[in-house]
Amino acid sequence: MIFTKLDTWKYEQKLEGLLFFSQRLLELSYDKSDYTEKSMSIPIKDVIEECLEYIDLEDKGLYSVSKTEMDMLFEEIKDYIRCDSVAKELLGIKIDYYFAKLNVDNDNNTIRNILEIIDMKINPDEYYSELKRVLKEAIVDYNKKDNLITLTTQLFKFLISYGYQKGTIYFLINKCFFDKEKRNKIDSIDDVDKFFDYFDLEFKLFEVVFVASNIYKEIDDSCSQLGLEVIEERKPLYNKSLEGKFYRNGEKKKVYIKVSDVKAVDYQHAMRKASERIGLLSDLFVVFSHRSKPWFSDYCLVYKHDKENVVKITKQNNTMSSLSENEFSYTKKLFPIFISRFGLKSDSFQRFNRGVELHAHALETDELASQILNLWICLEALLITSKTKSHIAKVMDSVGLINKCYTIRTRISNLRQLLLQWNKEEFLLIKNKLDLSSNDDIVVAALVGLYEYKDIAGELLSKMQDQPLLRYKFMKLVREI
Repeated sequence: MIFTKLDTWKYEQKLEGLLFFSQRLLELSYDKSDYTEKSMSIPIKDVIEECLEYIDLEDKGLYSVSKTEMDMLFEEIKDYIRCDSVAKELLGIKIDYYFAKLNVDNDNNTIRNILEIIDMKINPDEYYSELKRVLKEAIVDYNKKDNLITLTTQLFKFLISYGYQKGTIYFLINKCFFDKEKRNKIDSIDDVDKFFDYFDLEFKLFEVVFVASNIYKEIDDSCSQLGLEVIEERKPLYNKSLEGKFYRNGEKKKVYIKVSDVKAVDYQHAMRKASERIGLLSDLFVVFSHRSKPWFSDYCLVYKHDKENVVKITKQNNTMSSLSENEFSYTKKLFPIFISRFGLKSDSFQRFNRGVELHAHALETDELASQILNLWICLEALLITSKTKSHIAKVMDSVGLINKCYTIRTRISNLRQLLLQWNKEEFLLIKNKLDLSSNDDIVVAALVGLYEYKDIAGELLSKMQDQPLLRYKFMKLVREI
């Protein structure tokens, strides 16, 4: 969470919903926000597409998917729709009929038709239009914070699944609501429409250039088959300083890979799509050559030729990665203790080492589905199944135990960090009034969990009028403990 200044706001009570919305969206797109706040999931369109691919393969006699696997995918689609008020509205009164037909006992043609109908009814244009409407209503009716936070999270998920990158969303939130140059003034609920207008859902043409290994020069015929052009030099087009430095290659120790006609919704999306194309080529090269994967840079130049513009983009951080300074300071304390005291028998250590390697691989993976798969395999590698339980059941039990034991403790600790970031002096004043413990986590637990301290908690909450998201987090923990 970021604590924002309201220098550009003519703030009054009726704008609380708009401020809450902008703070929540900022939290979702901010790299250093706690990962548990981001609640990412596989987009429903990806799940529908996977089901349709399975059906097509089965109809062609190339693959026979198990009923259990298809049933799990159908339940995933149904659960997504049940939790998404916008999707339910778009599907209308026939939603129960659609759900009944998504049954593994039905024939493939029936299932295909239902999946295609669902996909058509929740198409991006219709979904975004309806989501904007209900979001604006929720911003006006700002007292229903649970609904507002759900809809705001749905907006973020939708934009990400469509192709917009979190760095772009973060930039545009700041530009619209927290403009450091103080050009954009916020004084009306209707100002949210200016933010919505930034996302037109239109794909534009970009050109992307990466720095890469000389190996690509040796396989430039293969590169051209995937629309990749290998070049050794290039003259600046729009920014002599930026491009001159990027294309400096006096000793010819590297080449440049140019990816033209990249269709993307923003500059960072263009980088991602271009890097996926180069990544496919380099992975195929490893398959055929059994050599190390040839490198290409995690930064690039992205050109928008119709606007005669070029920008340098660096690869975004993985959503799972934690960049919080508070968490890193905790790591510095815990890590040497773990290293000095950790010990296992050789067979257990091999299993642990395999799990650690898979966890690290998950953090290096860009695609959310691949991240989840690697984390799941990591847990499977660590756990030994019994004769009475499957691997899946064992993993679910273990994850449930971890969640039960540590979720509340983690949330209290996170709230304590936020309170100190917000106003350390106010927190210490409240802490002195309680006179409970020197441990700040215990103080926070008392404030949110003990009825006898509700007046003191109320005194602290009254100071958060311009931080509705922090107040919400505090009260949500009060309700759930």
